[in-house]
Amino acid sequence: MPIRRIEVLMDPGYRYWAWLDEVDSSPDRAKEIIRTWTNSNGFTVSEGHTPEGWNRTGTYWDVRGRHERGYLLWITTEDAERLTES
Repeated sequence: MPIRRIEVLMDPGYRYWAWLDEVDSSPDRAKEIIRTWTNSNGFTVSEGHTPEGWNRTGTYWDVRGRHERGYLLWITTEDAERLTES
């Protein structure tokens, strides 16, 4: 019997993050709002919010790898929507 490859299409399932300085704890003081999701290949993809909308960014990985100062605080979808309103 031949083996069939099954493609799984996934809903993005965004997670939102506020990039904060070490001394800050409020999402309202975020340097950047970032969203991440797992793509169909199992890799985490990240985008940062700019005045033009969501764009690919390396900030998520830079902060996690300690190449950028600060930390990532998980925030709710509602907080992300409020903080990215134009």
